[in-house]
Amino acid sequence: MPEGVAYLIRKILSDMTNLPASWVNNFKVNGLVYANKSGTTNWKDPKSDKILPRDGWLVGYTPSKVAVFWAGNTQGKPMNANAYG
Repeated sequence: MPEGVAYLIRKILSDMTNLPASWVNNFKVNGLVYANKSGTTNWKDPKSDKILPRDGWLVGYTPSKVAVFWAGNTQGKPMNANAYG
């Protein structure tokens, strides 16, 4: 990956103003500059057509460290409808 592309991705993913305001305090680590990306996968209930979260994940990294977190049900069932990233 070109160095300039890597720089832009890190710059975007480390900018706390790109997070929802309610998340900033949960993701802030004083004295550490890092980038993170979160996501969810969803499942459509065939009986009700409701979209439910199946799992959620978060990847955080610095130039020398990477941490990956996953939350979900190991049997592939959706999480509680109130679960979110």
